[in-house]
Amino acid sequence: IDSGVPDASIPDAGAEFGVNLLTNASFEDFSGGTPATGEINGWLAIPGKFISATSNVVRGVRAVRTEATATSQLTLRSLNTEQLTQYGMFICGSIWARTDVDGGIEVYLNIRDIFVDGGTAGTAGTKVALTNAWKLIKEDYVSQGNSHLQLRLFTIPTLKPGQGFYADEAWLSREAPGEACP
Repeated sequence: IDSGVPDASIPDAGAEFGVNLLTNASFEDFSGGTPATGEINGWLAIPGKFISATSNVVRGVRAVRTEATATSQLTLRSLNTEQLTQYGMFICGSIWARTDVDGGIEVYLNIRDIFVDGGTAGTAGTKVALTNAWKLIKEDYVSQGNSHLQLRLFTIPTLKPGQGFYADEAWLSREAPGEACP
C-alpha cells in the first residue's frame, strides 16, 4: 500500500502527490470537441451535451451544464489521465455540482482505474441528492493496479432529454495516506 514515502528501490509511476491529474478541471475551456455532441477538452457527457454556464459558478468565469439528449442515465466523465498509477496509491476525487431544482436529481461520484487491457475497477460511488445550491462531492480510492484514472459523475435515475446538472472545479489527485482529500 502507498505509504506516501518515496522508496528508491521501487520505481514510482509518476503520479505526483497533490497535483490535479485532470485536464480542464474548471471547465473553462470548451475547445477540443463538440459541446453539442457531449465532448469538450478533457470531458465527455454520455449520452448528452454540454452547455456553457457563465453565471452562478463556483470559481472562474464558467461552469458546465450537462444535459441528457436521450432518456437514460447521464454520465459526466473525464478522459483518462495521462499519468499512470500503481497498486495501492491513495487517490482523491471531488467535484462541485448542483441542479436547477431542489431534490430533483441524485448523482454518484466515482473513481475508476482503466487498465491497458480495457478492464476497469473502481468505487461504488458517493451518492448525493443535488439541489440548486452548489455541493462539494468527495470520493477516495486505493488504486488496484497500473492504470489510468477516470472521474465520473453520473445519475442513477433515468433522465429525460433536457434534464441535467451543473459541474465545476473537479479534482483528481494522488495523496499521501492519512492526508485529507482536498
